[in-house]
Amino acid sequence: MGYLLGRVSIDELSPSEDRPVLSALVIGKEEGMPTKGFWSFLDQIKVNVGTSQLSRLEFWSNEVKRCFEVFGARRQPGQ
Repeated sequence: MGYLLGRVSIDELSPSEDRPVLSALVIGKEEGMPTKGFWSFLDQIKVNVGTSQLSRLEFWSNEVKRCFEVFGARRQPGQ
């Protein structure tokens, strides 16, 4: 499952557009936030998020917000 999620995330990243990492929306049941695989994936694609818990939490929080902004449902006029 992790491999598939990574492939989808890579496919959605674009060098010409500032898109968020889509897999930020997936969290571990016990952790309540992304698991080790998410952070390893970011290392592999050369995204520097820092090593402190606070820097990771800030990065993840911003990516989730950006995911909803970029990929979220768009309201139609009048709705």
